[in-house]
Amino acid sequence: MQLDTFKGTYERLLKKGVVDTEAVAQAALATKNAFGLNTLAKDALKSQTARDATSAVLFAPRFRESMVNFWLDNLKALGKPTNPAYRENVKFMAGAAVLFARHAGGQPLA
Repeated sequence: MQLDTFKGTYERLLKKGVVDTEAVAQAALATKNAFGLNTLAKDALKSQTARDATSAVLFAPRFRESMVNFWLDNLKALGKPTNPAYRENVKFMAGAAVLFARHAGGQPLA
């Protein structure tokens, strides 16, 4: 149906004396409008790959910032280990130290 719409529109335009390149452009636009077609760019932006890339680009800066803040808070926790605001950071650092010690001692982590 799409090809027939394009071909019919194209041939009508040529009979009216429209230049070939203009007839092609107008027939393509008429077909797109008649069937509600998207451009390749719109379809590409709706793809899963495009959504994944967008998420990575938009999420990555926030993730990096949160990781930097996490490690800065861990450093602050070393100076204030009894401060309740840093309780979870102290627990993390203690757990990491235990895992590191076990691994350095030759014991398996699991």
